[in-house]
Amino acid sequence: MKILSRYIAKSLVFQTAMAILILTFVMVSAQLFQAFDMLARGLPISTIGRFILLVTPYMLQFTIPMAMLCAIVLVFSRFSADNEITAMRASGISLWQIIAPALGMAVVLSALCLYLQLEVAPEFNYRATEMRRTEAVRAPLAFLEPGRHIEFPGYIIYVGGRRQKAISAVQIYELDDNGRLVKDIAARRGEIRVDEQAGIIEMSLEDAMVADLKEGRRPVHIGNREMHFPLDYARELNQARLGRRIKHMNVPMLFSHIYIYNRRGMKTTPLYIELHNRLSMGLSPIAFLLIGIPFGIRTRRTETSIGLLISISLAMFFYVFVVLSRSLENRPQYHPELLVWIPNLLYQIGGLLALRRIERR
Repeated sequence: MKILSRYIAKSLVFQTAMAILILTFVMVSAQLFQAFDMLARGLPISTIGRFILLVTPYMLQFTIPMAMLCAIVLVFSRFSADNEITAMRASGISLWQIIAPALGMAVVLSALCLYLQLEVAPEFNYRATEMRRTEAVRAPLAFLEPGRHIEFPGYIIYVGGRRQKAISAVQIYELDDNGRLVKDIAARRGEIRVDEQAGIIEMSLEDAMVADLKEGRRPVHIGNREMHFPLDYARELNQARLGRRIKHMNVPMLFSHIYIYNRRGMKTTPLYIELHNRLSMGLSPIAFLLIGIPFGIRTRRTETSIGLLISISLAMFFYVFVVLSRSLENRPQYHPELLVWIPNLLYQIGGLLALRRIERR
């Protein structure tokens, strides 16, 4: 029995590890485009490496359950196709003894996912966000990339060309508090000066033309030979550090905010949704295991494509409820925080019933 358990565990661990590596690489690749963009703007490669390491735990909280589901379906589908499960049961080994290594792996991965969901991923994701802000303060010119519109608080800026501190084809749109365009500034050329201590980029524009477009007034065009235009790029970044977004809070922070919001009569639904989403997704490896084993045994196929299609379909159904709960955060009467438990319960109850039927055959 020990040899059989080691054989099953070895197959599951290998398949799960390979799936985690592949899925994590695919998800991190989406961040690599942003990282390469930051590298092209002049940020050091060491900063890019730290950024990738910080966002990896956030990816793992999704890829670990998905990888385990793929491994379960593929391994047990192959066992069933090769009649290995039939041979095991003919030798007097029960189905529950056969799946015991998988259950142990699911419990371990669920504990790991809960730790990632509740503590590690929010903190590391927050550090990644803070790192982007810090680098924006340290190297603001790296983010003033020619050929694209850059958003600053209250402004949208376009620079057609830049060579060191000299800029050309400058277009600046000034917005009011409601996001309406109130001023349009255009200049053929200019120069940038950076005051890192004050957190200000000063743009000295030459041959500038200002169009005043305030509502209720006729457009007024004002020509200027030279114009100084300061941008306080650090103000918004420093204000953002005063508080964390909900997705960056760990469990003690979530509970403390729930307590404070209740005392003040504020809406707590988004906090409860975030907490329940993390708990449900942290326990998803167990649900994926219980539903994946019956699908694998009943499929009886050795083709990897079939197993992957089944795994993706089951995972998509699970994550649809996560998205649905977040979309209903403004309707607390529907208790959207409980929606995320529907696929978890369905998979666990349905999987247990299916395993019981297979055991009785």
